[in-house]
Amino acid sequence: MNNALLAQEIKAILQDGLTISPEVLRYINSTFSNPEISELEALLNDESDCEREPLLELIFFPDAPARIRLEPLLERGTFLKDDAQAVSNLLYSEHIRVALRFPDGNALVIKLPEDAASRFISRLNISYKTEERLLDAIRCHIPETLQWAIKVRLRNARHQYSPNKLDFLCRFFEKPITEPDELLECLDFVLNFMT
Repeated sequence: MNNALLAQEIKAILQDGLTISPEVLRYINSTFSNPEISELEALLNDESDCEREPLLELIFFPDAPARIRLEPLLERGTFLKDDAQAVSNLLYSEHIRVALRFPDGNALVIKLPEDAASRFISRLNISYKTEERLLDAIRCHIPETLQWAIKVRLRNARHQYSPNKLDFLCRFFEKPITEPDELLECLDFVLNFMT
């Protein structure tokens, strides 16, 4: 049941369309010499083209808003590593059409490639469970507007924390930081430091 719910939520995200970021657009333009939409469509549909895979990897990388949208479901559910493939299979069986939206207002609609679905889901780290102590510290000390972004960062870090590191992180969340961006930057630094 969890797999079906997750697949449906990811399907909704994909059907809403994916925005091509300025960084991905720069990659496309520098790698493929400012291609026309029709040229890009041909490339994305050509499974034999070796340039297709890295491009799909960039396009179908879950961005922060998608991760934040999925985090409540991931936090509530219990997912195993094998569930990622099951969710991918469910998504691919839906024959989803995804609108790729470019900064200039153009859009390209493509069928969701199977390998792109698998990669998208693998990047979500669905089997990771955040320590309950950390979740409690976040709920108690962090403004509600930032809680999901912080939980996404913890999921992406995928650390298994020692008791000392858990204590440190819980204390970190207790310290007042007034600016939301500052809190997220500090958390990124702390998580990188812990690796």
